[in-house]
Amino acid sequence: MGSLNISLGSNDITQERGFKYRDFDIRFVVGNKDYNTHDDLDAVFQGLRNIFGWNKGERIILPEFGNNIRSFLYEPINDKTINDISRDLKNTIERWEPRVLITTVNARRDPEDEHTLVVELIFTVPTLSNDEFVFEEFITGEAGAI
Repeated sequence: MGSLNISLGSNDITQERGFKYRDFDIRFVVGNKDYNTHDDLDAVFQGLRNIFGWNKGERIILPEFGNNIRSFLYEPINDKTINDISRDLKNTIERWEPRVLITTVNARRDPEDEHTLVVELIFTVPTLSNDEFVFEEFITGEAGAI
């Protein structure tokens, strides 16, 4: 399961319509002859969901796209693993979502489920706002491993 993320960027058409970014939503509705889109901050969040939704190697045309979380499967959730995951995600997001300026990547074990890692990304989108935004993702594994 994944999503297509195409940024039209900033151009005369998007600025005329009142938004800076517009991405396609791959969740097509059967019977709908048009497609859905995400604008500005929603487009950025959709881009982040795309990164978390694809594993590296899953996209044939773009095999380097996506996250590397699967490589940590069955590793113990300890400080070293959490730091490695945080560093990998930061590098991946910086590469594939240039609209985002990452402030912090926090990863921690979910206190309610020892088999789940919570990843919190704090970021700004300088071209839209100086406000900080939070994106949170839950990564679940089995038997004490991610």
